[in-house]
Amino acid sequence: MANYKVPRLVVVVDDLPMNASGKVLKFELRDRATALRAT
Repeated sequence: MANYKVPRLVVVVDDLPMNASGKVLKFELRDRATALRAT
């Protein structure tokens, strides 16, 4: 696998934020990732 395809970090979470339709709320995941980087 090419180096640029290998993830730098993998974060395991207990649950994913979802809307009423069952779709993942990507903006919430981005907010969580930003918060992790800030700490």
